[in-house]
Amino acid sequence: MTHQPTKQSLVEATRKFLEQELKPALTDTALQYKLRIAMNVLAIVERELAQEHVAEQEQSAGLRHLLDSDSVSTQDMTTQLCQRIQQGKFDSAEDALLEHLEQTALNRLAIDNPRYSTYRQLSLDANQL
Repeated sequence: MTHQPTKQSLVEATRKFLEQELKPALTDTALQYKLRIAMNVLAIVERELAQEHVAEQEQSAGLRHLLDSDSVSTQDMTTQLCQRIQQGKFDSAEDALLEHLEQTALNRLAIDNPRYSTYRQLSLDANQL
């Protein structure tokens, strides 16, 4: 029986190696900068791997509700939503649409930059409700 490491564990191991082994050994500032970029990219990929399934499910459920659709493709439903917005079929102040867009943006921020101050504040506000 062979153990296959997960994508997440491979990315995490690579980021930790760069951070713990390579970073302290670098003296060239240009390389240090590029290393920080690489470590940030790997951290984003880690968060995406950890959270993408839940975020995808939430987005699909929200889209199904908004569009009254049974489509399985999030991409198709996103395209439909964009078309309906462009055609003026959604009132810009419609609560369900605004809630969906806000949640989608928060899910994306949780992956891309969870230290972003607005994201942190909105997450705290949401947890207090």
